[in-house]
Order: sequence, then C-alpha cells, then structure tokens
Amino acid sequence: MLFEYTISGPDGVIPVEQPIETSITLTNTGPTTLSLLRDFVSGALVVKGVLTDLFGCAWIDNPKAWWIEVLPGETIEARLELPSPLLYFMDETKEASVDLGVELTFMFCTPDESDDDITRINKSATISARLSFSHIQNIPGPEGPSAFFKTADQVFFADSPLTTGANKASVHRLDITPEGCRALTDVILCNDKKMFWHDWPKRRPLRASLRGLNNVFYGDEQQIWTNYGDAKVKDPASFEVFGAAQPGLYSTPGEGGYRCAYGRDRFHAYFFCESVDTKHAKIVRSCKKPASFEALKGPWARDDRNVYLEGKVVKGADPESIRQINGCYAVDKKGLWYFDQRVAGVTGDLSRISPLDGAGEWQETKLRVASQLIDEGELV
Repeated sequence: MLFEYTISGPDGVIPVEQPIETSITLTNTGPTTLSLLRDFVSGALVVKGVLTDLFGCAWIDNPKAWWIEVLPGETIEARLELPSPLLYFMDETKEASVDLGVELTFMFCTPDESDDDITRINKSATISARLSFSHIQNIPGPEGPSAFFKTADQVFFADSPLTTGANKASVHRLDITPEGCRALTDVILCNDKKMFWHDWPKRRPLRASLRGLNNVFYGDEQQIWTNYGDAKVKDPASFEVFGAAQPGLYSTPGEGGYRCAYGRDRFHAYFFCESVDTKHAKIVRSCKKPASFEALKGPWARDDRNVYLEGKVVKGADPESIRQINGCYAVDKKGLWYFDQRVAGVTGDLSRISPLDGAGEWQETKLRVASQLIDEGELV
C-alpha cells in the first residue's frame, strides 16, 4: 500500500488560545484502491520536543459513508484541527513563529479486507505557525497562575493534566465577561455575577469579600468553601489554612492528581482532599487543641498529642519527632512508618532522613526508602 501526503500549517497569525487548523492531502500512489476511514488520520502535537496529548482527527466530509475509496493516482484533501497549545506557551508574551511537530496515524484498508483488518501507519511531520501571545494573560490564583486566562473580551479555562488532573489538555471558552474576574482557587473563577468551577457554571454566593486561601479552600468571614462545596467550618471568621495545597496520598508532586489541605478555626482542625466524594472538610475529631495543630507536607499533620494521616490518628507515632519522607512514609524517633503502620525491623532515630521526591510511588519508593536507610546504617 503506497501513498504520499503533505500537511501545511495555518495561514496568518493565530491567537494561541484558538485551535490550529491545518490542511492535509493524501495521494494514492499504489496500484490498489484504498479504503480510508472517514476520520482517516489522527494527529498529536509535539510542542518544544515533547509529545503532548493535544490531538485531533482529519475528517472527510461525507456523512453517508464510514469508508471512502481513493483510486490509484487520486488525491483527497481534508482539514486537520488540533487543539490550542496555550498551556505550552504560558510564559510567552509576544508573537512568534513556532515549529510544531505532528505525529500522524493513517488508517485504511483495501476493498478486499474487512473492517477488522484496518492498517495503521504512523508518520511524522512538522508544521510552521505564527502564534500570538501578547493579547492573553493568566488570571492569578492564591498560589500563583491559575487555569484561567483572559483577553480583552473573552475568558478561557485551560484543562491541563498537570493542574487539574484532566484526561487531556484542552481550552474552553467561558460564558463570562473578563471585567472583575478573579480566581479564588486555581480552578474556581468568579466576577460579581457568575462563578465557574473548571468550565462548569456554579450557583454559589458571590460577594466582594470572598478570597482565595489556597488552591483547595476559599471563603470569607461568613462561610468557607472547598472546590467542591460548603466546607462546613464552624467559625469561618477564625479559619486559617496551613499554606499551599499539598499533593494527596496517592499523588506525585508536579504530575497532577488530587490535592489536600488542612485548616483550623478556634474550635476544630479540618482536613479536605479532592479524592473524596463529599464537598465538606472533615473535622479532625482527635485534635482537642486546634492552636497546637500543625500541618506537615502532604496529608500528614500533628498536634501536641497525636500524628495524623488524612485527618486520622497514626497510633503510636511520636508528634515531637515525626517527619514526613513522602506521602506514604514518615519517620520518628521510634522508627519508620508506612501509611499508619510501623515498618517492622526498623529502629533508631530516623528523623534526620531527608524527604524523598514523590508522594505516590509504591514499590519504587519503598525500595528507595529501604536503600537510603541501609546506606545510612539505620536499617537493622
């Protein structure tokens, strides 16, 4: 099966938040008729040398047939639309020419083959585009850049696997005017009339007093909210968080996933993780003195009496010497903890061990922890 193809980039200057429309032609150079699937080619962008999950399909406009025959010597044309690469150019501030790689997968069969015998051939191509960045800016959240962007008259939500845990990167235009827009968390946006969670409108109170606390909690002296809903905090006026949101128990820093955070008011300490189905924060019931409560990294915390993992007591752990290694491991003067279980055979004061990168690796992290303990003579 022989064919030739060409792919050409868009004409003119393209706003970076818009899809990239390219044209693709395919010529059957073989002696046999090809049957092309109607969406005969898919393409994924390669941006700055990295294969992304920004992909699209080229459709032959023939709604009556799933297969289109291409005779020997015949040429067909189609349009390939690829999603906006906005997320990969967040630091750009001007107009620039860029070369974008495209990984193409062609799908076809010959007339004597069945639909189950589809041939897939992978090809690579490069397109040149001129993208404009100067007209768009990020709307900052409480911890830095949010997932929201605005132009003079439009607002966009950029669904990124790294910031929102999405399955793929995409850009959505929101039905909201840019005037007065502010990001209460990295995924909650509002002005004085509307609120959005991701790209979905939400019916929640809109007050000028609302402020972002971190990327999990926001609110004011009347009420505290999580990204999911009412946090059910007893005394919103005294509520405070412990810095930035942290990776959840099974999430790895820098690789997206669920976030978690602790907070407290004058009555209780609270814990919330995005991995749960509930909208409200969980009261840390065993904490009797919220003033002594302190959040560690990830889902770990302590007070003057206990160590906590996801708001639950880690029985037997020493709050004075506890130190997190990562989301799964912690050490205290008595030994090594894996989740809320003490690791048998490990003794001695291990609290000086440095934290390891990552929070959610399982066997790999376990081996790294053991290796470090052995190297330092602490595994007995």
